[in-house]
Amino acid sequence: MSSKYAQLGVGRVTADLFENHGRSISATYVQRVSDAVGLLLTTKGERWQYALPDDLDKRTVKALSVGMDGTCVLAVEGGYKQAMAGTISLLNKDGDRLHTIYVGSAPESGKKTFLWKMRKELSVVIKEFPKATIVGVADGARDNWEFLNEFTDRHIIDFYHVAGYLNEVSGIISSNDAEKEAWLSSCCHDLKHKPKTADAIIIELKDYLGRKKLRTTDREVVQKALTYFENNGHMMTYPSALNDNLPIGSGVTEAACKTLVKQRLGGAGMRWTSRGAHVVLQLRAAALTNNRWNAFWRKISLYGVKIEADCAA
Repeated sequence: MSSKYAQLGVGRVTADLFENHGRSISATYVQRVSDAVGLLLTTKGERWQYALPDDLDKRTVKALSVGMDGTCVLAVEGGYKQAMAGTISLLNKDGDRLHTIYVGSAPESGKKTFLWKMRKELSVVIKEFPKATIVGVADGARDNWEFLNEFTDRHIIDFYHVAGYLNEVSGIISSNDAEKEAWLSSCCHDLKHKPKTADAIIIELKDYLGRKKLRTTDREVVQKALTYFENNGHMMTYPSALNDNLPIGSGVTEAACKTLVKQRLGGAGMRWTSRGAHVVLQLRAAALTNNRWNAFWRKISLYGVKIEADCAA
């Protein structure tokens, strides 16, 4: 029941239980059971150390890729607020993803719960693979990097966010579509394959701002891109990352924002309490992380659990 609730709205869960299982169960009961399971995942499951999948050959793990990002959900009070999604991926020498651990957290001030979860998961994986290269991949949000810098050996600013800034600038500094495409393509290619390209782009943008008389809105776009490159250029080491088969994009984390958070919490007309969002995200993170859901229930089946009245309320 809680597995279905992790994937579907409560109305669709009750319909599924009736149509496919012949069980007529109230929406309130579905929510109470799922709430209890979500709280078990928090109060019990988060204290456990989960084994990696049995089919994972630990000898092939050469790098760990860590990412985090926020995405908005509509809260019952306060309008749209930012929920967090985090990923820890195990990579082989060719950069192939072997396993990913998903972490989700409901909107909260300071992201304390989310950061605690990420620290816990990372400490276990780092202990398991002490010789692995640990690379952080994210956009330019400062609070993300305050955390990632603490744990990662190498820091990569998400290439596709960088390309987005260049795309906005290309329409201003180019006189036609062909020139725009050529400039953008050249910048992206050189960023990936030529060291110190970020420094060259900074010089070009500064020179352009100094030479050209621009409309205020255009100047703001170019200045915004320049500031982004100045602040993050030291993390645009894409040639060395690609040479070492390390990721340069945060695609797995961006996908987690959709699959972990948006697909379930972002439905039309959905509004969430902090507790409700928390429950669903614990269920979904456990279900998305290979082996985690079954391992949790094996533990429950082995030792049982007492659900207190307030957990099921």
